[in-house]
Amino acid sequence: MEERIFLRESGVVVSNARFIVPTQTFAMAGITSVKTFREVPERGGLIMMILFGMLLVFIGMGVVAANGVGVGGVVVIAFGLMLIVALIYAMSQQRDRFHVLLKTASGEAKALTSMDLAFIQRVVAGLNEAIVHRG
Repeated sequence: MEERIFLRESGVVVSNARFIVPTQTFAMAGITSVKTFREVPERGGLIMMILFGMLLVFIGMGVVAANGVGVGGVVVIAFGLMLIVALIYAMSQQRDRFHVLLKTASGEAKALTSMDLAFIQRVVAGLNEAIVHRG
């Protein structure tokens, strides 16, 4: 039987015989199922640091209220605000990651990772076609 290609894109090839990703090759005969998995970035640490920045702003405002406008309170407020802005920017740059999970006789494997959900869905669709074609 001739090898039939179901998907060839960005270094990924799905055929009736093989699933090739840039780092390894899987035999289609060993793949029993395939699914998409979404990994959401961990933001707990960033949120805690934002709360710390807000605490600095409130402490600085307390220093300014108690002592009048002075360098110490203003510096603490400015540092707290810069910290908050930098952390909010960092959070805005985080993206979900999507994985192709393969189930084989030896367990589950993350075969491919991308931030492009549409690409991962095309790969999963190609793998499903190959599994169906295999019979």
